[in-house]
Amino acid sequence: MLSIDIVGLTGACSYALDCIEAELVNIKNKHGKRVAYISVCMAEYWAIQGEALQDLAMCALLHDNALTQYISEELKKDSVIDLK
Repeated sequence: MLSIDIVGLTGACSYALDCIEAELVNIKNKHGKRVAYISVCMAEYWAIQGEALQDLAMCALLHDNALTQYISEELKKDSVIDLK
């Protein structure tokens, strides 16, 4: 049976999104990781544990995944407009 490390996979996806964001808009601040850290700290304060805490951390890591696509599309639109 195939076993997938979902936490590791999510972390890798978050890193890939950070790299793409850095290339697209020259921002290198690991936003997803910071949001995940703050989210986990708040959840622990409210005694959230186990799978709920893990799910929260993974969602926080990936919360901007559609934003990267949006930025890419907007930059393409702008470059088309600039060429005319």
